[in-house]
Amino acid sequence: MAQLCGIKIPEWLDQEISLEECLSINECGCGGAAYRPAIIHAEALETMAKHGDEIFEYLIETFGALPEVSDNWRQMATDYVSAAVEVWCSQFDEDSEEEEEEGEEEEEEE
Repeated sequence: MAQLCGIKIPEWLDQEISLEECLSINECGCGGAAYRPAIIHAEALETMAKHGDEIFEYLIETFGALPEVSDNWRQMATDYVSAAVEVWCSQFDEDSEEEEEEGEEEEEEE
């Protein structure tokens, strides 16, 4: 499993997501086209088909219940994937960028 700033990236998230993408998601949300798999219905449906149980578990652990979403199935998938992605990305901030750069420098030295 891939990591970002030393934190495991969940399987339901693009394993190559960058810190810059996370910071953009924090600023604009997934709806700002910062993370296509959460806003393109077909991709969100595919993500939910493969990882829906993990996404539901993550959201329930985070919020104590599933968030309110649309009653349209296609929109539900994008709502749930977007919520999970936005919450996961919210753990990163500008300081994370400095930590990531320091980690990359340490790897290069080894």
